[in-house]
Amino acid sequence: MIDHIPDDFGHWLAGFVDGEGSFNLTLGKRPKHIPSCQFSISLRNDDADTLEYIIKVLGRGTVYYRERGEINKQGYMSKPRADLMMHTKADVKLIAAIFRKYPLRSKKRLAFVPWAEAVDLWSLRNYNGPMTDEKWRVAEQMQDLMRQVKEARQYHTPQYPD
Repeated sequence: MIDHIPDDFGHWLAGFVDGEGSFNLTLGKRPKHIPSCQFSISLRNDDADTLEYIIKVLGRGTVYYRERGEINKQGYMSKPRADLMMHTKADVKLIAAIFRKYPLRSKKRLAFVPWAEAVDLWSLRNYNGPMTDEKWRVAEQMQDLMRQVKEARQYHTPQYPD
């Protein structure tokens, strides 16, 4: 699955994602109880060539461009941005395999671990249709993993040595 990825690229991507990547689990519309898995990287659109390079090497993903900025929480207008999105089962399975081989080093690895476990569960089968007992068990596991990802993303004030 990742044999086409050069080691130098895999290590570079791990470092880049440590700073700029995002692992997400979101509740969709169908089935609404089983979260879906997404991976994204957002940059100013004048850095979009980096995202296009990632897609070229991986052979997966899409870049979406937002030509207008948005007002941020501080009231400033942000610059236009580009978002690399990976959300199909094949996309996220590839991402999970990459970072299992080329591990993340920052705190982001704490969100990756439950996210990758969710990818494994989510990619096993199609969960459309009526909710069965098995689907409810998977939904509960996935929702627990979604809580773990959210917890891993929370800011915790570090303890500095004296």
